[in-house]
Order: sequence, then structure tokens, then C-alpha cells
Amino acid sequence: MVFIMPLFINTRRVNRGWQFALTFLCWGISLSLYAQPEIHDVNIRLAGQTYILDAKINYELNPTLLEALHSGISLSFAVNFQISRERELLWDEAVSSFSRQYQLRYHALSRQYLLRYANTGLQNAFPSLSSALTAMGALNEIPLIKKVAIKANNMYRVKLQASLDIEALPAPLRTVAYLSSDWHYSSDWYTCPLSAQK
Repeated sequence: MVFIMPLFINTRRVNRGWQFALTFLCWGISLSLYAQPEIHDVNIRLAGQTYILDAKINYELNPTLLEALHSGISLSFAVNFQISRERELLWDEAVSSFSRQYQLRYHALSRQYLLRYANTGLQNAFPSLSSALTAMGALNEIPLIKKVAIKANNMYRVKLQASLDIEALPAPLRTVAYLSSDWHYSSDWYTCPLSAQK
């Protein structure tokens, strides 16, 4: 009886330790899954001779990305677009792909968030992070493809995804970012149909 009792107590301590570890692990996983970009309100229309896209992306940075941003590290984001033609017997045929690049940084002296549109070189300053993220997530009149490239009686798919560009991080941080789930900041691929319009 003397030897059994300590064993029972130690087992309960081990069980509590496992419960704590599992709780912490689940909390960490839910935290990394919580803050991911979300794509919504996607609309494709024909304007003149070009199909254009409007969409909104909700960006909410997790604590790791916020700390990096406020520590002076620039964060680069990409919105990737893919257009493909559906085929019945084979995999879809790639028609076009391109990306739009954004760079977000915090200027500590002015306490402003600077958003640079890498494709055009334009830069805007915002007084708050939420206003900068809202501007970055507003995709307005993005030219997708010329009308002549979309053939009648064919179905096409437009896919888009928003993500953090880990390759654009400083070299010493890149290795850490690849190994940590907090830096894997990416939306699911959003798919919508595209067909020829008159």
C-alpha cells in the first residue's frame, strides 16, 4: 500500500501535465488558424474589351506578424491569380497567371503605416493598421484577361489566393518563418467561374 499510493499521485500529475500540454497545443493551433486572409465579394465583369475583377480580402494579422511589423520588419503580401480552361477528360488548361504585390511597414517616427503597391511603385500612408489593411484588401477593377482570349462554349475558372511572401523577409528570419506556423499566413484558393460575355 505504501508503494502504490505515490505511483497513483505521480500518474495524476503526469495526466495533468498532458492535459496542460494538449490544451496549450490546441490553443496554439487555433491561434495560427484564426488569423488568415479571407476572400469574399468577388465579382467579374466585362468592361470594354477586358474582363475585370473586384473583390475584398479581410486581413487580420496574428500576434507574431504584428510584433514583426512593429519591430521594423517590412511584410510583403501577394495576391496570386490563375485563369484556366475546364476540360472534361484532361486536367484544366492554364491560360494565364499573374500576381499583385504589396509591402506593408510601420514608420515608428510618424506612427504611420506605409503601404507600397509593388506593381506600380505607388505608396500611401495610413494612420492606423486597420485602414492600411482595408486598403490592401480592396481589389478594384483588376484586369484579368482580354475578351478575345475567352472562347464561347468553353468554361473558365478564375482562382485567387492572398498570402504572406516569406521569400521577401530578411534572410536570417526566413528560416525561422518556414519552420513556424505563425508565418504561414495564406488564404484558401477562391474559385469562381468565367464564361464568354457579349
